[in-house]
Amino acid sequence: MKLKTLIMLLLQFALVPALSLPAPDLGNESQVNIVIKGGRIVDGTGNPWYAADIGISGDRIVKIGRIRVDQGELVIDASGKIVSPGFIDMHSHGDFIILDHPSAQNLIMQGMTTLVCGNCGGSPIDVEDFFKKFESRGASVNIGLLYGHNTIRSKVLGNADRAPSPEELSEMKSMVKKAMKAGALGLSTGLKYRPGTYSSTDEIVALCRIAAEYGGFYATHLRDEGLNLFEAMEEAFEIGEKAGIPVQLSHHKATGADMWGESVRSLKMMEEARQRGLDVTTDQHPYPATYTTCTILFPPWALAGDSKAIRKRLKDPLMREKIVEGIVTNIIHDRGGNDIRNITIAAFSSKRGYEGKNLHEICMLEGIEPTFEHAAELLIQMVEKGGASCIFHCLSMDDVVRIMQHPLTMHASDAGIAVYGQGIVHPRYYGHFPRILALHVRERGDLRLEESVKKMTSLPARRIGAHGRGLITEGKFADIVIFDLLKIQDKATFANPHQYPEGIECVIVNGKIVVDHGRITDERPGRIIYGPGKKE
Repeated sequence: MKLKTLIMLLLQFALVPALSLPAPDLGNESQVNIVIKGGRIVDGTGNPWYAADIGISGDRIVKIGRIRVDQGELVIDASGKIVSPGFIDMHSHGDFIILDHPSAQNLIMQGMTTLVCGNCGGSPIDVEDFFKKFESRGASVNIGLLYGHNTIRSKVLGNADRAPSPEELSEMKSMVKKAMKAGALGLSTGLKYRPGTYSSTDEIVALCRIAAEYGGFYATHLRDEGLNLFEAMEEAFEIGEKAGIPVQLSHHKATGADMWGESVRSLKMMEEARQRGLDVTTDQHPYPATYTTCTILFPPWALAGDSKAIRKRLKDPLMREKIVEGIVTNIIHDRGGNDIRNITIAAFSSKRGYEGKNLHEICMLEGIEPTFEHAAELLIQMVEKGGASCIFHCLSMDDVVRIMQHPLTMHASDAGIAVYGQGIVHPRYYGHFPRILALHVRERGDLRLEESVKKMTSLPARRIGAHGRGLITEGKFADIVIFDLLKIQDKATFANPHQYPEGIECVIVNGKIVVDHGRITDERPGRIIYGPGKKE
């Protein structure tokens, strides 16, 4: 830890309380369910922390001030600890297995109380049905859902590399309308992935106009985050301006060694778009590596059509050679960071021995020269055997920090729900929020504590329209995290990701304790965060 940062923390935690004005005494008012005593409240506004007690009754914060211990049925001693709003994960993929794993253990242990799901163009096809199942089974966290464009397009056009017919576009619009009326927060795209990559800007504008009619927003995994980042951003801005819809740039980054340092320009572009009147914000995870399917390295045309068409293309020697060339280009200029050591296999069911090894190591294991071309051929073989997910070490920490510090940026994990001990997942699945607080707030001082908490609470709450959450204020929902800033620490690593963080003392969702002194409880108080199109 930097000496200056340590001194500032000690001053905050030791000297300031002695100078604080006394909070008002709330006297002999009625009992509350939970009293949080003696904590330092970081309320989500970005303002300096203050010392006060919190009273929770039912699912709401009902008192903030000085509360006697005999006024609470349960008293939590938060002395020396930070009490903040529950962390809202603006970019989550938790919807895919939350119905089967409702405790969402790897996420609530980080302090997450609300997940914004349906990102990167992928979501449940039937929003209303998903919500009914969520409510009937219960969950530890709240959930909001975007409606995925890739999901829509797959349903209507399959994996076709063409524009929809007028009738098909009308069907897609009807699907968006139905989802928005069921309570979706907006529309998401994954324009780097199939089949979204085959869509035009006009197609997205047409669907976003429907989402905008119901008060939704547009979240986009851009068409490119590498060499064509700026063009992809301009497309997102065009969509937002033509459709009249707010824009959320998902997991913003500058991918590949050629683009390192270009976050200076990309952030300026967002500022200029806002000056023109576009409501654009972004989110980001704090790691210099990404995690997604290995097909992200393939040229999009190679993956068009059904599995039979793809297999035929891969078996054609000339086509396969062109696909290898396209993958090599992406290894050099995009996700590969110009080194096959930067690409680690996370999950490959056909050969578990590859998991946790990078492409250079796998080439050596197979007795082949570790070249770009041989690595590309290995990736093709993996796709032929069912596909693989990979971790790509392709980002610059300077860009990561610069993006993180920008006032338009929210913290977001880009993680899903992990089954403890299974597979090699990205460490963000277990350590995202604690890493920010430990490394970028406490150790490096890249962000003030209050500023960082705002990025993980009130900023995303405002974007999704969850006006009753994201702040510690009387009358708000009691989504609360209690943590020790001096002890909080992410433990997950790329080699050993299945490790829970330290320092998260208590997590409360809608007035119920889901993490108690680091122990996961059996409570399932999570609720749906409906979009404005939902009519009761």
